[in-house]
Formats: sequence, structure tokens, C-alpha cells
Amino acid sequence: MGHVDASCNQRPDDLEGMEHNVTDVEPPFPEGAVASYLCSLLHERFGGSSYSRCSEGAWSNVTLECVIKQCPLIYTPRNGHVVGARNYTVTARMEFGCNSGYDLQGSSSLLCRVDAEWYPEVVPTCEPRNCGEIPAIDNADGVPFQDTTVAQRNKYGSVAKVTCKNGFILNGSPTVTCQASGEWSAIPTCTAITCPAYPGLNSSCVDNVLRYETFLYFTCKSNEDVTSTRFGPDSATCRADGSWDDTSMTCFCNCKIELPNSVADLVLIQNADNGFLSHGANLQYQCARGLIRTSDELQCLDGQFFLQGRVVDTSTITTDIVNRLCSVVTTTLSSTGQQSGMACLLRPTSVLALVLARHVL
Repeated sequence: MGHVDASCNQRPDDLEGMEHNVTDVEPPFPEGAVASYLCSLLHERFGGSSYSRCSEGAWSNVTLECVIKQCPLIYTPRNGHVVGARNYTVTARMEFGCNSGYDLQGSSSLLCRVDAEWYPEVVPTCEPRNCGEIPAIDNADGVPFQDTTVAQRNKYGSVAKVTCKNGFILNGSPTVTCQASGEWSAIPTCTAITCPAYPGLNSSCVDNVLRYETFLYFTCKSNEDVTSTRFGPDSATCRADGSWDDTSMTCFCNCKIELPNSVADLVLIQNADNGFLSHGANLQYQCARGLIRTSDELQCLDGQFFLQGRVVDTSTITTDIVNRLCSVVTTTLSSTGQQSGMACLLRPTSVLALVLARHVL
């Protein structure tokens, strides 16, 4: 029986993820030769035998298992994301991005090295964009309030509330938001609240006027020569829409009553208050004996007397005025011998004659 050649005429198989130690040896390989397998640089041993033996002209099967190396799992940055598919295998890169309104701090990608460690070691973070301090707002009531922590002030998503000083109205939204672009939303303004001239200031007896912010106050004149009648509230407020909340506040002068001696005995004033007739009041009086009241009315309007609706340019109740208010009653005999009364207006001469007659009597 002849000799059988049991040598292996070819090298061991090249297996994926593995390298053997007979790469540089030329065949044939003798019976019993052993090839040793190792996992390649990018792989690691998972189990099995690393040897293959030449037997009867063939290499035995290798049970070694090599799996590609992988880097540790990494977390997704808060307010960020991984760009594309996650890949943890060695030599792969992991790309990162941030959500709208956030900027990446650190490297935008990590490399999985052949030693299965990430480089750089630190995962990047996503930080909110900073809008900076809100520009100063003229006549705002202090710095706009932000209901956030100090660390989050002026950052994306923070909201500031704007209020105006008293006397000013807000134009625009009362809230300002730090936007994804890193800029504040529209900044409102504070505009002075203005109202038209207060109508009550046209009255004659307004004394001291005080305007404080949106409030209007004034006092009425009051002394031995002038008294006044006040109407309306103690103050008025200029509202945000540019109108007064009340327009009835005013000070009207009362009328000073002066009776010259020539007519003092002919008229008895009944509604004088310390020598003054109140604004809006009609003079209440009685005519002396022998005189009767006429239908004429003497009225006080803001410090001036009006007789039957026409202004009287004097504060003195003159003979002419008394002649309009009181008349003399004369008596005549009728053809039957009966008396009849007739009222006739006093003339200045007749008033004077009546006064003189009274003094004589």
C-alpha cells in the first residue's frame, strides 16, 4: 500500500473579523500543523476555539467568534437630538444637533475609537439662546419682571412682563418673549395718558389746581370778598382712553349782595348767606310796605347777577334793579266810588321820593 499525502496545500481560510498566524507561510502545510486565529483590531472575542488543525489535507473548522467592537451607549442631549441613525461601532461617528432656540455647546460629533471609547469623552449640550437684557423702556415701572430663575433670565422661552408708571398707558403686548432667534419679541412702549382740558377749570372761582399723574384736584376760592359753590367729586381721573371719569367737578362764584342806603329800606333779602347769594339761586326777598313783587327774577350765575336772563354788570342791587323787582301800588276811585289798585313801576325819582317821604314821616 502506498503512502498517502495528508498535508494541506493551501492556507487556512480568511474569516471575517479574524486574522491567522500563517499568513506569510507558503503551503503545503504538514499533517498536524496548527493555525492560530485572533480577532482583528476592530473586533473582539466573543467565544469559541481560536485554533484550526491540518488533518488529512484539510483545515478543521474554527469555532472562534469575533464581534465588531462597540462604544458605550450615550444619551441624547436635553433639547437636542442625534442627527441620522445611531451607530455605536468603532470608527463610526455620532452627530448631534439642537432643537430650535438652542445652541450646541461642545463638539458636534463624537468618534468611536478602536479601543471602543468615545472621543471626545463628553457629550455636547444644548443651551438656550440668550436674548440679552431687555432694552430700557421709557416710563416703564422698573425692570420688566421675569418669573424664572436667575440662570434662565433672558434665555429662550423666558417671558418678561412690562408695566408702566402711573400716568402712562402700555402700547403693545404686556409680555415680551425671548424667541428662538435669540431676539426679544416686539417691545411695548409707555405713552403718557392725556385728556382734553378739564371743562370745570373754566368756572370763575377755581383757586389752586393740582395735576398728579392721572389725577386732577382743585380748590375753590373762599375769603371775605369771594365765596363759591362747589359741584362734583373731590378729584377727577384721566382714564386710559383719554377721557375724564367725571366732568362735573367745578367751582362757581357766589354773588356778593350790596344794598346802597337809598334802597336798603325797600327790599328785605331772605336767602343771603353772609352777604352772598349762592350760584344758581334766585334772589328771595320781600318788598317794603306799599310795594309789591313783580314777576322779574334776579339770579346769580358764577358771580354775576342776571335779571330776566340778561347779565347785570354790577354786584350792587341798584335803584334800577329794585325798580324791576318791586312796584308801587296806587289806589284810584271808580265811577261807583270803589277803590281799585294798580301796580306801577318805580322810577328812580319816585323811589327817592318814597324814601324821603318815609324819613319825613
